[in-house]
Amino acid sequence: MKNKVLRFVIIIVLVVAFVPGVQYFWKSKQKIAVHASNASQILSSSSDWSAGVSSNIESSSGSLNISQLPPPKIDTSGMTVTASKFDSTKLNLVDANLSTAFMGTTGDPFYWQIDFGGNRQLSCVYFYEFVGSSIGDVSIYGSTNETDWTAIYEHFPGGPDGLWHCGGCGSANMTYRYVRISVTPAYSTSLFFDEIEFYPPTAPGTHTTAATQIDGGTNFWQWQTFTPTETVPANTAVTYRFRSSVNGTDWTDPWSAVQTPTSGNALDISGLVTSRSGETKYRYLQVETTLSRSDNGNDLRHCFDGPGSEIPCPPTIGPSVDSYSIGYHTEQKPNKPVAQTAVIQ
Repeated sequence: MKNKVLRFVIIIVLVVAFVPGVQYFWKSKQKIAVHASNASQILSSSSDWSAGVSSNIESSSGSLNISQLPPPKIDTSGMTVTASKFDSTKLNLVDANLSTAFMGTTGDPFYWQIDFGGNRQLSCVYFYEFVGSSIGDVSIYGSTNETDWTAIYEHFPGGPDGLWHCGGCGSANMTYRYVRISVTPAYSTSLFFDEIEFYPPTAPGTHTTAATQIDGGTNFWQWQTFTPTETVPANTAVTYRFRSSVNGTDWTDPWSAVQTPTSGNALDISGLVTSRSGETKYRYLQVETTLSRSDNGNDLRHCFDGPGSEIPCPPTIGPSVDSYSIGYHTEQKPNKPVAQTAVIQ
């Protein structure tokens, strides 16, 4: 009898050890621990950025940068130019040639004016004063209706000449149709203005990742963090928005509110986008990056910030994004095992 019991126990042990169906049944009755798994995706190369959609972005260096800094100057060819004196030389001020000048000899006040033909947004007005000229008091004004004028720039006697000067450098909301240079000579003398240039504000650069570029995978569970590596000089900004999708086509999540995380610091995005709804997983994430600067300038010229205050123009650099990483959970539990029956013969 004891031998029969022993043989039965041995058979049971061998069946459990070597028959797959019985192994699965046995293990299904045990408690299996499921651990959360952290995962991440990093975008950091030119090919990563080029996979998305960009506007005014340059990324060949491997970083996201604003493409046009400073922006191209406004083309003034064909625009209406008037002057109360020296009419025959009035176009010399916008001919892109420093060897020609709007010039003459007078001791009386006069002005030079340009009509853009419609309101234009400006960030800087540059003009070049001929070496050795003594022009007296100068003001540059802007107007939308040729009646109400706003001062953009003032220059008093004794300021340096032979340099580029700029008025309203970095000023916000400079929107005018007309710009006028008003001159009151200190005395009867020869006056020279070589050139004037107008620049619009720097356009922002925007990059959006491809629809399925950031994919949490089949075991995705929750979007967690966003960590950028970026350089943000003074007067510049980098902002981000996020949204998620079930299939990378239907973006049922609207864009999140604008976020401004600092370089190297993780932003919690778990509350900004949907990760799951019931059994539905929002495994695709999209990131919109916007780079901007609030002023404009050219570091090869000189800028005046009010009478007697010469400062370097803001440098022609903007913000850049070297990389960012997205952290997420893949803690989807495995499918519930199906109990099987072992047949022992």
